[in-house]
Amino acid sequence: DSGNPIEPPPDPLPDKAAARSAWKFASDGRVMLVYGGSQGSRAINEAVAAWIKRGLPNGLNVIWATGQGTFADYSALEADRVRVRAYLAPVSEAYAASDFAISRGGAMATAELAAWGIPPIVIPLPTAAADHQTANAKALAAAGAAEMIVESRLNPEILDASVRTLSDNPSVLAERSAAVRARARPHAARDIAGHVLELATS
Repeated sequence: DSGNPIEPPPDPLPDKAAARSAWKFASDGRVMLVYGGSQGSRAINEAVAAWIKRGLPNGLNVIWATGQGTFADYSALEADRVRVRAYLAPVSEAYAASDFAISRGGAMATAELAAWGIPPIVIPLPTAAADHQTANAKALAAAGAAEMIVESRLNPEILDASVRTLSDNPSVLAERSAAVRARARPHAARDIAGHVLELATS
């Protein structure tokens, strides 16, 4: 399996403390990325908004990409430990600062998170073709690299429990980070191109 062709992260990865400082976060806290795809996800955004209003776990910071269409609905939740953006460009600046993520289960998003060593809490899009996002999420969860939450069960309480499992337990976070990194194929584009050239010249 060559993996999905993504832009590989820098090697070595950027300094996390410096990346957090660029977002004006304390260098010693955790950072969670919320990213529901380029258009954003109403289901994820609603749950995250309600969860933030309850109060963040100690030492946790959030980078939240809402999608452009709904940014105005959530921008008022920007706070000392919360950065709300319509979209992330370049997304690498968010990846560099993040310890874990809340994400959909698309192949490209999960491949990029794996390449950066960022374990996700995956909420698959239930209407995705052939339910492929659920399959991706189950594969990651089976490898110990992610947790899956079915969208129909998503609420602030379940979200809070999942987030705290990672934000409050360094050993769990380290285990998932190692597991997701083991699944990474950061040079998939190069490898796929090589296979194509081999086929073309054989």
